[in-house]
Amino acid sequence: MAATKAQGVNLEGIEDVFRICGWQTGKAALEQRVVEFVVGTDQRIQSFLREMEKYDRERLQGSPGSENNSERVVEKPVIKRGRPKKTAERIGQTFTYRAKRGETNMRLQKFFQALKQLGWIASDTQQRDFIDLFSGEESFVRVVWLDDVNVLAELFRELVTRKRYIQLPDGYSIWVMVNAHFWNKEGNKEFGNDRLRCTTRPVDKMQTIQWLVRLMNPNQDLELLFREMMA
Repeated sequence: MAATKAQGVNLEGIEDVFRICGWQTGKAALEQRVVEFVVGTDQRIQSFLREMEKYDRERLQGSPGSENNSERVVEKPVIKRGRPKKTAERIGQTFTYRAKRGETNMRLQKFFQALKQLGWIASDTQQRDFIDLFSGEESFVRVVWLDDVNVLAELFRELVTRKRYIQLPDGYSIWVMVNAHFWNKEGNKEFGNDRLRCTTRPVDKMQTIQWLVRLMNPNQDLELLFREMMA
């Protein structure tokens, strides 16, 4: 459809999300647009978020009321040999995803398109670059993640740790890999391994996450999946 012109919340492409992905996913995408509009235009919220940035730091030793916190001592992470831990380190290793019957590229394309339509990744992300991140071949591409860090972490917990549809390269942990290839929208900064590890389950986005996980299930019949959505 032609781009929808609306004063305020940007509705461009939202109808396509409803049409392709169904009511729940479309509603989640619309809610995300509303949140982005409010955060981007309400000066009180912007001021509040700037003030809250003081909490975006490494966890301090001891409890909030502990004497250990009087000098704001930063807990030093344990360095494990054989695994890259430095947040500034560039990593060329990538995830590996394989579907059956030649469906690998098709599923990754649909995965990419869904994330883009939902507004979870930057609109200028190139499909070829995104797919390369799941090829098992070298790539230093970093995708800008626009949604909440909890959503990113939970999506990869499902795909990598729980369902094992996506494999990690030998010697690399899930958070090292996610941190290496997905950037925070705020100035294209890394999320950091510890921040990813300490995320919580985003209850309001779980239905959308589960749909994306089904999409990446190599045994899921795609025709049936989309037919269920349109029902």
